[in-house]
Amino acid sequence: MVQWDLLPTLHDLYGSKFAKPTNLDGASLWDVLARGNDGDVERPVEGLVFHYPCNFAPPLSVIRIGDYKYMKHLLTGEVKLFKLKRDLAEKRNVAKAMPEKVAEFDQALTRYLSQVDAEDVQEVYKAPFYKLNEFEKRARETHAKEVARAKGDKDIITKADEKLAMDLERFKKNRQECRENKERTDSDQHAIFD
Repeated sequence: MVQWDLLPTLHDLYGSKFAKPTNLDGASLWDVLARGNDGDVERPVEGLVFHYPCNFAPPLSVIRIGDYKYMKHLLTGEVKLFKLKRDLAEKRNVAKAMPEKVAEFDQALTRYLSQVDAEDVQEVYKAPFYKLNEFEKRARETHAKEVARAKGDKDIITKADEKLAMDLERFKKNRQECRENKERTDSDQHAIFD
C-alpha cells in the first residue's frame, strides 16, 4: 500500500456512484481488504514508482516491480538493482549481473516518468532561483511604489530604502544557501549508493 492508493480505496469502500478520475496512479485495495491474500490490486501503471528529484539530498528515481527494486541516481546515472525476495536488506546490487533486467526496468521507469511529465532534476535545482528572482522583482517594484507615494518625504524614502536593502540581503543569503545545498548534494551524491 502506498499513499496514492487511498483515494481509489476510499472511493470503492464508500461505494461511490461517481467514476474515479482516469489519471490516478493508485489502485483500490478493496479486493484485498475483502478477500485477504486472495484479493488482487490492479494498478493502472507498471510497478510502484518513487521519483525524488530534490535539490537537498541525492536525487533518485526508484521502481519496484515484483521481487525487484531498481534505483537510478538522477545526476550520475548510477543504478542499483536488488532482488528483494533474497535480499530484503538491499545489500547485494545485482545490476552488473543482470543487464537485461536493468534495461527493462530503466525503460519502464523512463516510460512512466515521461507519461506523467515528471520534473527533471535540473529543473528542480533551478526552481528556487526563479522564485527568488520573482521575489526580488516584487521587492523592487514595491520599493518604487513606496518612494513614489512618499512624494519626497525623506523619512519614508529612507525606511523604504532600508527595507529594500534588507530584502536584497536576504535574497542574496537564500541564493547562497541554494548553491551550498546543490554543492553539498553534488558532493554527497554517492551517499545513497555507498
